[in-house]
Amino acid sequence: METTSSETDYFISADGLNPFMFDAPEFQKYFNNCGESKDWLYPTMSIIISHKNKKDLVQDHLEFLRTDEGYKLLCVTIRKGQLK
Repeated sequence: METTSSETDYFISADGLNPFMFDAPEFQKYFNNCGESKDWLYPTMSIIISHKNKKDLVQDHLEFLRTDEGYKLLCVTIRKGQLK
């Protein structure tokens, strides 16, 4: 919802799945035999939202994985609440 505001500073980044964080059996289909992510089939997309408070810059991160059923939320890092 926040990204729909004209005052929100955000960008979208594409990458592959991190094999060190997602090594559970349910993630094996997203990697090849060498342990590299199949990012051409199953990319991860991150939305990074920047917040400024005086001299500090903090960012919220939302990471999604493309699956056969659509995009699934993988990770969320919210730092906006730490601003005073």
